[in-house]
Order: sequence, then C-alpha cells, then structure tokens
Amino acid sequence: MIKQLEPAEIIRDQYGFWTHPVFSKYLECVIGDSEGMTSEQFEELKLHFNVDFSKVEMEFDAPEDVAERYWDQEELEAVAYWNPSKPKGDGDWFLVSINDTEDGPVAWWAKPKNTIDKQVNLMDQFIESGEFDKTLNDFFGLPESVVQSLKEVS
Repeated sequence: MIKQLEPAEIIRDQYGFWTHPVFSKYLECVIGDSEGMTSEQFEELKLHFNVDFSKVEMEFDAPEDVAERYWDQEELEAVAYWNPSKPKGDGDWFLVSINDTEDGPVAWWAKPKNTIDKQVNLMDQFIESGEFDKTLNDFFGLPESVVQSLKEVS
C-alpha cells in the first residue's frame, strides 16, 4: 500500500541531525538494527512512500569553515551549522534525514513521484500523435465521423 510521504517539521538535535518521524518509524520496522539497507529494501521504500530520493553530502555542500570544523577539528556539532542544499532539478524536494555515515554527514531529500502527471502526459501525446484515432478505428472499426465526435467530447 502506498503511503505518500509528506514534509514534516524539522527539529534538529544538538549535533544537527534529524530524521523524518514517519520515515524513521518505517526504517525501524524494516531494517531494525542493521547499519544499512539492501538495494531491494531501498526500492521498496521508494514504492511504499511514492517518492524519489536524492542524497547531498556535507563534504561537498557545506561552507568551508563548517566542513573544516567537522573534519579537521572533529567537532560533531559543526553539522548543526550545515544547511543542506536542495537537489537540483524539478520537484518539491523536502528533507527526510540528516544523518552521519562512515563517509560523513549526508542529507536525504525526497520528492513525490508524479505518476499521474506522467500518465496524463503520455495520454496527451498519444492523442496528439493521431495514434488514438487509429487505435479506435482499428479496434472498434468506428466510422471517422464517430471518432471525430469522440475527440470533440474529450
């Protein structure tokens, strides 16, 4: 069952970490104490919440002074001064997690999949290309006047 993941209020801890509460609950149920998830679990996660994900790494995104505090001075609290950039491209990206990994802090962003929009666009292209008329005529053997009437109604 698809449960559209939606933005949540972001309240970061003293170190700057945070995880979306619904996302966190799902991860606890699915991966439990594991340190990571399989690619199959990740695909299921995307399907379950009807989202696409994008990862932003602090190493390549944070201002130099913040990165220096984290890596050179080993100051974990520096993460709280990092405001992760939204991924480039279209979509209503929202934050689902800022967490530490063995490679450093990362921010996970999500955006709803626009499956309905894609289906409508495909249908529009199908109609505009003339394939809709051809299919109606081939399948139903409808006279051109009936096909034209159906186009006017739709």
